[in-house]
Amino acid sequence: MDCWITTHWPVSAAGPDLSRHVYVKSSRARVPAPGDLVLVYECQTVTVGGKHRMRADGIVRGRRERIELPKGRGQIIMALTVTGPRRPIRDDDVVYDYGNLREWSVIPCKTLKPVRPLPRGDVMELLGQPRDTPPRYWSLWKVPHHFISALLARLGL
Repeated sequence: MDCWITTHWPVSAAGPDLSRHVYVKSSRARVPAPGDLVLVYECQTVTVGGKHRMRADGIVRGRRERIELPKGRGQIIMALTVTGPRRPIRDDDVVYDYGNLREWSVIPCKTLKPVRPLPRGDVMELLGQPRDTPPRYWSLWKVPHHFISALLARLGL
């Protein structure tokens, strides 16, 4: 089993019941496999194409609704288990469109369990990086094996 960190944008509590999966650019070659563990880092703000976004389209089974986006937590908030291979986003998925949805595909997951929230600075420190290192590479990042046990212990897993 490999362990990955993925970034999710903050989602609105008033919006659709978003399924937490791994979302990857369709061109990405290296992705989690079924059975892998994925830690979800919720960033504080949404930036797409260098622009800060305050709204998104919530898409529930093909129906679009404009949603205001809250400030995110800036923490790892949950653990997922990969349940299937990468696939295109389907009409029956519940997703948010931040302006670039057609570039993405889905790796289906199930929620393993909530974790003890872990702020970005603490994660960076565990990974041997300065606490203020931005998580740019966390769009989907494979955790080196020698860091996994310490990270999972801090998350209560």
